[in-house]
Amino acid sequence: MNRKMELFFLACALSVAVFVVYMFFAIDTTLKSTAAPTPASTHLGNKFQAKAMADLFVKERLKSPSTANFASFNEAEIRELAAPNTWEVYSWVDAQNVLGATSRTWYLAVMRTSGDKWYLQSLEME
Repeated sequence: MNRKMELFFLACALSVAVFVVYMFFAIDTTLKSTAAPTPASTHLGNKFQAKAMADLFVKERLKSPSTANFASFNEAEIRELAAPNTWEVYSWVDAQNVLGATSRTWYLAVMRTSGDKWYLQSLEME
Protein backbone atom coordinates (compact mmCIF):
# COMPACT_ATOMS: atom_id res chain seq x y z
CA MET A 1 0.00 0.00 0.00
CA ASN A 2 1.13 3.47 -0.64
CA ARG A 3 1.51 6.10 2.04
CA LYS A 4 -1.75 7.93 1.20
CA MET A 5 -3.82 4.75 1.65
CA GLU A 6 -2.16 4.01 4.98
CA LEU A 7 -2.94 7.51 6.24
CA PHE A 8 -6.53 7.22 4.99
CA PHE A 9 -7.10 3.93 6.86
CA LEU A 10 -5.40 5.30 9.97
CA ALA A 11 -7.68 8.36 9.89
CA CYS A 12 -10.76 6.14 9.46
CA ALA A 13 -9.70 3.89 12.35
CA LEU A 14 -9.06 6.91 14.55
CA SER A 15 -12.46 8.38 13.63
CA VAL A 16 -14.20 5.12 14.53
CA ALA A 17 -12.33 4.96 17.85
CA VAL A 18 -13.30 8.55 18.71
CA PHE A 19 -16.93 7.82 17.79
CA VAL A 20 -17.01 4.69 20.00
CA VAL A 21 -15.54 6.60 22.95
CA TYR A 22 -18.04 9.44 22.39
CA MET A 23 -20.97 7.00 22.29
CA PHE A 24 -19.75 5.30 25.46
CA PHE A 25 -19.81 8.59 27.36
CA ALA A 26 -23.13 9.66 25.80
CA ILE A 27 -24.79 6.41 26.86
CA ASP A 28 -23.20 6.62 30.31
CA THR A 29 -24.57 10.17 30.74
CA THR A 30 -28.04 9.08 29.61
CA LEU A 31 -28.06 6.22 32.10
CA LYS A 32 -27.05 8.54 34.91
CA SER A 33 -29.84 11.00 34.10
CA THR A 34 -32.49 8.28 34.41
CA ALA A 35 -31.46 7.43 37.95
CA ALA A 36 -34.06 7.68 40.69
CA PRO A 37 -34.96 11.27 41.51
CA THR A 38 -33.86 12.82 44.74
CA PRO A 39 -36.51 13.22 47.46
CA ALA A 40 -36.69 16.98 46.82
CA SER A 41 -37.37 16.57 43.11
CA THR A 42 -39.88 13.80 43.83
CA HIS A 43 -41.71 16.12 46.23
CA LEU A 44 -41.88 18.90 43.64
CA GLY A 45 -43.00 16.42 41.00
CA ASN A 46 -45.79 15.23 43.29
CA LYS A 47 -46.87 18.84 43.83
CA PHE A 48 -47.19 19.32 40.07
CA GLN A 49 -49.09 16.03 39.79
CA ALA A 50 -51.36 16.98 42.69
CA LYS A 51 -52.30 20.27 41.00
CA ALA A 52 -52.88 18.58 37.64
CA MET A 53 -55.03 15.86 39.18
CA ALA A 54 -57.06 18.34 41.24
CA ASP A 55 -57.73 20.33 38.07
CA LEU A 56 -58.83 17.14 36.33
CA PHE A 57 -61.19 16.14 39.16
CA VAL A 58 -62.70 19.63 39.16
CA LYS A 59 -63.00 19.76 35.36
CA GLU A 60 -65.01 16.51 35.42
CA ARG A 61 -67.62 18.27 37.57
CA LEU A 62 -67.98 21.53 35.64
CA LYS A 63 -71.10 22.33 33.59
CA SER A 64 -68.95 23.58 30.70
CA PRO A 65 -65.51 21.95 31.09
CA SER A 66 -64.25 23.14 27.70
CA THR A 67 -64.36 26.76 28.96
CA ALA A 68 -62.25 26.02 32.07
CA ASN A 69 -59.30 28.30 32.79
CA PHE A 70 -57.44 27.11 35.89
CA ALA A 71 -55.13 29.07 38.17
CA SER A 72 -51.44 28.57 37.49
CA PHE A 73 -49.30 26.28 39.61
CA ASN A 74 -47.79 29.29 41.40
CA GLU A 75 -51.21 30.70 42.28
CA ALA A 76 -52.43 27.46 43.90
CA GLU A 77 -51.80 26.41 47.48
CA ILE A 78 -50.53 22.84 47.44
CA ARG A 79 -49.39 20.93 50.47
CA GLU A 80 -48.69 17.40 51.52
CA LEU A 81 -50.79 16.35 54.50
CA ALA A 82 -49.65 14.28 57.48
CA ALA A 83 -51.35 11.16 56.11
CA PRO A 84 -48.96 9.29 53.79
CA ASN A 85 -49.23 10.17 50.10
CA THR A 86 -52.09 12.61 50.72
CA TRP A 87 -52.22 16.04 49.10
CA GLU A 88 -54.43 19.11 49.45
CA VAL A 89 -54.89 21.66 46.67
CA TYR A 90 -56.68 24.97 47.19
CA SER A 91 -57.15 26.88 43.97
CA TRP A 92 -59.69 28.32 41.53
CA VAL A 93 -61.11 27.86 38.05
CA ASP A 94 -62.87 30.31 35.74
CA ALA A 95 -65.54 28.60 33.65
CA GLN A 96 -68.93 29.26 32.15
CA ASN A 97 -71.97 28.30 34.20
CA VAL A 98 -75.28 26.95 32.84
CA LEU A 99 -76.32 30.49 31.84
CA GLY A 100 -73.13 31.02 29.83
CA ALA A 101 -71.64 33.57 32.23
CA THR A 102 -68.04 33.06 33.32
CA SER A 103 -67.59 32.81 37.05
CA ARG A 104 -64.71 31.97 39.37
CA THR A 105 -65.11 28.87 41.50
CA TRP A 106 -62.76 28.18 44.39
CA TYR A 107 -62.07 24.57 45.23
CA LEU A 108 -60.36 22.48 47.88
CA ALA A 109 -59.38 19.00 46.76
CA VAL A 110 -57.91 16.32 49.00
CA MET A 111 -56.35 13.40 47.15
CA ARG A 112 -54.37 10.30 47.92
CA THR A 113 -51.86 8.68 45.62
CA SER A 114 -50.91 5.04 45.43
CA GLY A 115 -48.22 4.26 42.90
CA ASP A 116 -49.19 6.12 39.75
CA LYS A 117 -52.92 6.28 40.59
CA TRP A 118 -54.66 9.24 42.24
CA TYR A 119 -57.85 8.97 44.29
CA LEU A 120 -60.10 11.88 45.20
CA GLN A 121 -60.95 11.80 48.88
CA SER A 122 -62.95 15.02 49.05
CA LEU A 123 -63.75 18.01 46.86
CA GLU A 124 -65.38 21.24 47.96
CA MET A 125 -66.33 23.76 45.31
CA GLU A 126 -67.76 27.20 46.12
